Parts: sequence; structure tokens; C-alpha cells
Amino acid sequence: MDIGITSVQRDRNPYIIEWIAFHLCVGFNRFYIYSHKSVDGMNETLHRIAKHYPVVVKEIDYDFPQHTVYIDSVHHHLPEVDWMAYIDGDEFLFPVQHADIKDALAPYQDKRLSALGVYWTCYGSSGHLEDPDGLLLEQYTRHSQPDFHANRYIKSIVKGKKNDHVQGVTAHIFATSDGTFDEKMRILTSHELMGNEHPSQEVFRINHYMTQSYDFYRRKKSQMIPPDGNFNSIRSLEVFDSLDRNECDDGIRYKFLVKLKLKVEEIKARIGAHAAHL
Repeated sequence: MDIGITSVQRDRNPYIIEWIAFHLCVGFNRFYIYSHKSVDGMNETLHRIAKHYPVVVKEIDYDFPQHTVYIDSVHHHLPEVDWMAYIDGDEFLFPVQHADIKDALAPYQDKRLSALGVYWTCYGSSGHLEDPDGLLLEQYTRHSQPDFHANRYIKSIVKGKKNDHVQGVTAHIFATSDGTFDEKMRILTSHELMGNEHPSQEVFRINHYMTQSYDFYRRKKSQMIPPDGNFNSIRSLEVFDSLDRNECDDGIRYKFLVKLKLKVEEIKARIGAHAAHL
């Protein structure tokens, strides 16, 4: 089974090896990374990785790229894979119960649906003023309670091997012929679970590193215009406290941590000494 990720990322060079390594560890085997106006060395790192791993790198420089990128991915790359996840560089998609994403997706392969919606678990700063050395999964340990409103938001894993079932794209949910469902086969028609029901994360989950450290949030996220051009979703510095949720640590980040560390070291060794500082 070919399982891909399409992702728009900008200036994530300190984290891109970890992000790719993690998703390789959980079973993704196609990466389509659109690097948006990156100037921090990420393009060079990605091109070195692409010589050894199934990574397609596209450098883009136009504004508000997400809609255009997702359309390009649907047209050119969705038919190449069985499933395609559409996630960002601060999102890590976990198979919760299964050993890999292929086994987690298998029960949904023959169900009548066009996409699966996977809910966020939003992580805070874990008390860090500045980004600590080490892996995101290791250093950012604390996350929000399950009832935090943003944990109702989804990202999509879309069925592939064709593209005529996709009629429209957004950052969170696609317009499709057979609809988007969550892991409990509840229909989703919005970017979040509506009504009084609770999100389910028994099969899939996205660890969303929404803030990282206070300094990272101040320098990066509070200044960033979202790639979909939605100015209503800009995260100002004034709302840091409301997003910096650190009530819980359920330990799921340990599930792949040893494998992740080994894969990070493997990638660094393959792409050479230039990445030794990453």
C-alpha cells in the first residue's frame, strides 16, 4: 500500500528531518513537500533527503499557496497513492493502536467514503521560553485536555488511485463524492466535529505542536500569515496564553520515540555532515 503526505512548509529546517523520520517510522512511503519561500536552509536539506528517500520537493514562491498546492497534489499525486494525508509541518499523524498507518487504514479501504478526518491533540509550550535542543516529540511533552475546543478540528486523509472524487479543497476538509468520515464512521461536513459528540482518537490522532516555545511563537507563529490566506486564523501574541495548553501527558509520544531517534540518525548519516547541526 502506498501512503503519502502532501505538506506545505516554510522555514522548518530545524524540524524537517524529525518530521520526515517520524512519518517514515509509522509507515508513510511517499512525501510531497511544497517548500514555501523558505530561506533557512530547508530547501537544501530536503533536496539531500530526496536523493535517498521517497520525497518530492517543490519550491514555491507565490502567496497563499495552500489551495493551489492541494489542487496540484490532487491532480498530479493523489492517483499515485492509495491514501494521501494533507497535514502541516507542526503536525505528526499517529496510528494509535496499530504498529503502522497501513494497518490502521486497512479497515477503511473498502468502506464507502472518500476521506477520513483525523482529530488534533494540541500541544503547548511545556514551559519552554526558547526552543530546547532535541526532538519536538521528546521536548514538548504536555498537551491540552481532550475537551479543548481546537481538539475538535480535523485534517484529512484522502483515498487515492484516482482524483475525480474530489470536487474542492480546503486546509481541513475536502469536498468529495462519498464524503469525509471520522474513525467511528461519523459524517463530517465541516473543519470540526459539530454538535455534542466527542472526538475519537482510538485509531488515529494528530499531535499538533500549536505553539512550541514562547520565543518560537513570538518570532514565527504570531507573525505568520496562514498558507490558506485565512486572516481570521492568524494567531496573535495576545492569544498565546489561550493556546498554551499543558494540562496532560498521556505518553503516546513514546510509542515511536526509539524508532524515531534511530531513523533521525540514519537520515543525518545518509545526507552528510552538512546536517549535523539539525
